[in-house]
Amino acid sequence: MAAKITDDAIVKYLEEQQIYIKLQKAMEALAIHKPDNPCGFLKDYFDPTKESCKATHRVIVLGPPCSGKSTMCKCLSEKLSARLICAERSNQTLGSTEVIESVRTQLQQCSNDSWILDDFPSSELEAFSLRISPDCLPTVVIDLQLPLETVLSRAKTEAERDQLKKRYDVYKINRPAYFKVFEYCIRVIDCTDLSLQDIEARVMAIITGAGTLKTSSNEVLPRGPAIIDEKAEKIAYTMSRAPNTRPAIESVN
Repeated sequence: MAAKITDDAIVKYLEEQQIYIKLQKAMEALAIHKPDNPCGFLKDYFDPTKESCKATHRVIVLGPPCSGKSTMCKCLSEKLSARLICAERSNQTLGSTEVIESVRTQLQQCSNDSWILDDFPSSELEAFSLRISPDCLPTVVIDLQLPLETVLSRAKTEAERDQLKKRYDVYKINRPAYFKVFEYCIRVIDCTDLSLQDIEARVMAIITGAGTLKTSSNEVLPRGPAIIDEKAEKIAYTMSRAPNTRPAIESVN
C-alpha cells in the first residue's frame, strides 16, 4: 500500500529534509531559466558537483554595536563561499559619497556571485543608495537585536560606554529606514541569551528560504512577505523547524 502524505513519519521526513523548500526552489529555477530539457536541467540542479543554477546569496547583516555583526559576516562568508565586502570608512562620516561609491563598486564587481556586506548600510542615505542598481540589492537582510543594557554592559570604561550609547541611538534612529528599504527581505533575530551557534543556526535557516535571483537581469525574486515581528523571531528557527511563510503562487498578483 502506498504511503499517505499525511502519515506522521512521512511528514516528519519531509520537514527534516526540507523537501518542500528544495522542490519549490527547483521549480522557481525552472521558471527562471525555462530550459528546453527540464528533466536534464533538474538532474544538474540537484547534482552537488554542478555549479550551474545554484543559489546566489546576497546578505546584509544589521544590528546595534556589540551584536556580533562582523563575526557573523565572516562566518557566513566561509559557509556560503561568498565574497566578504566591508565598508572602508576610516575617518569618513556615515553616508559619505566616497564610502557609498566604494561599496557599490565592489558589489557591482561581483554581481554574479554571492556576497556578504559588513558595516553597511549605517545610515538612511546608505540604505537608499543600494536601490539605485539591481546588482546592489540583497536577497536577505538579517537584523540582529540586543537591548541597550546588554550592549552597555560590554563597555570597559565610561568613555566606551558613552560611545556605545551614541552608536546605539544612531542605529535606532536609522532602523525604520532599513525596514522601509528592505521590507521585502528583512528578518529580525532577538539575540538576547543566544549563543553564537544558536544565532548562526537561525541565520542559516533564514538564508535557506530567502529570495532567489533572476539571472537575466539580476533581479531579486522575493519568496513572499518578510517576517519582521520580533516576538515571532524568538522561535528557534532550526533547519527543520523554519516555517514556510511564502504565499501560494496562485495568490501572488
